Amino acid sequence: MPNFHPDTALLVDYASGSAHRAQAICLSTHLSFCAQCAQQVRHLEELGGDLALTEPAALSSGLLDKTLATLDSAEPPTPRPTAQARQIEGRTDLLNGQSALPELVQKLITGIPAPAAWRKLSNSVSMARLPTGQKDYEVALQRICAGGKTPHHGHTGDEFTVVLQGSFSDEDGIYSAGDFLYRGPGEVHQPLGALHEDCICLTAVSARIKLRSWFDWLFAPLLRIKPM
Repeated sequence: MPNFHPDTALLVDYASGSAHRAQAICLSTHLSFCAQCAQQVRHLEELGGDLALTEPAALSSGLLDKTLATLDSAEPPTPRPTAQARQIEGRTDLLNGQSALPELVQKLITGIPAPAAWRKLSNSVSMARLPTGQKDYEVALQRICAGGKTPHHGHTGDEFTVVLQGSFSDEDGIYSAGDFLYRGPGEVHQPLGALHEDCICLTAVSARIKLRSWFDWLFAPLLRIKPM
């Protein structure tokens, strides 16, 4: 069961169909791991269906705010014991010999040539960009080798991350399979991979990261995002 989840506003956007495609990809992937958030989305979808049948004049102008407050204060639903990420045959060349991954991720990586798909960013980090048909976010698989660490960096835009395999940590916590993280502009951290296995994440990034050193000006061209 994941320990880190998207906030209610993101789930509302997802349930209403208004989330950006790249955000929706990350949210859908998290939902395949998380029964709690999946149930919350179903509730929001049902609520949206009920509202669509209601006369506009009968709607309170503060209904959305009240709904969000109710959801935030409610006790989280009890997850189904059998709920887990849907597992299907995957690309073992992209996943270190492991073939299990959520179906949506499997669809995104189908057809990507390997091993050329992985691009080495540092001694510890590699990336494989995924085609999503939008131009605002770079959506990719990120791999941190066992015991590796990324450069200490800040964010100049939005970053959404879902852990697919393994785990990593930073100054704020330890993140394992299914965990959902959001980093906004100005946030700074340094992810560290677990010692015993590689960590693979799905990420959607709207702007390049900024290295916390004088190397930033040198590597800036390599850090530009490339949506596809």
